[in-house]
Amino acid sequence: MSQIPKLPSELDGNLSNDQRESKENAFAVVMNGYGTPKMNERVKRIPAMKKLFNKIKKYSEYFTEDASDDINLLVVSLYQRDIQEEKLFKVMENEEAHGALDDEYERIQLRLNKINKDIDTARKNLGLSMNAKLRMANDLAKIMLEQKKIENMSGNSQPKEVNPVEALMLQMEVPKNDGK
Repeated sequence: MSQIPKLPSELDGNLSNDQRESKENAFAVVMNGYGTPKMNERVKRIPAMKKLFNKIKKYSEYFTEDASDDINLLVVSLYQRDIQEEKLFKVMENEEAHGALDDEYERIQLRLNKINKDIDTARKNLGLSMNAKLRMANDLAKIMLEQKKIENMSGNSQPKEVNPVEALMLQMEVPKNDGK
């Protein structure tokens, strides 16, 4: 299993300045400029869901508009879970009064299981999108670093500088002392 890429702020000090700069630039390119998550109409209509959406959106400054669907699914699922749990508590209180569980209890449990799967899926999708972006930023940083290396290599193809003492000797036409 591959390692999860790190944010530029989490990088250790073993990187050269070029490597660090490339990673930070790539991270900025990949993570910025995609807008912020948008609520769908269903979430906007219910104040509790709207509040939950804003709370989840604040968990990460790197959620972009691409994450909107997953955040909306997560908000709706969490809200539905709260409603189903309330119903379950009422059924359980009823059960204590009458002494037997009815079919309603089982139906609510099945709904809760399905909702919990939806919540897990949305959470995984949000996490995957973040990891995918970090990996893309890492790959972009490697490309940027290679481009810098190529530019440096092409810049080094020029003739090397002449030793100033040798240049002066050549101008004065003084023979070199080869140690003989």
